[in-house]
Amino acid sequence: MSAAVRQQAPVIVEGLTTGTREVSAQPDGTLKAVLSAKPVRALQAGHWVGAGRRLGRPPGGRGSWPSSEAVTRPHW
Repeated sequence: MSAAVRQQAPVIVEGLTTGTREVSAQPDGTLKAVLSAKPVRALQAGHWVGAGRRLGRPPGGRGSWPSSEAVTRPHW
């Protein structure tokens, strides 16, 4: 949160972000969550990436990627 205040710009809180939720610390000291009904991002190599064409097909080329909710677990 201090980074958002210092930079006077929203900063993504990766530890609270999921495939369907993006949480950002705001410069005024609050948190803002943007929710999606379907996954819009996936965790790859420790970083969130948009769930667009960049994700490609899963290994083997068949089926679908598991939802990021099933892969990542919140650390409360």
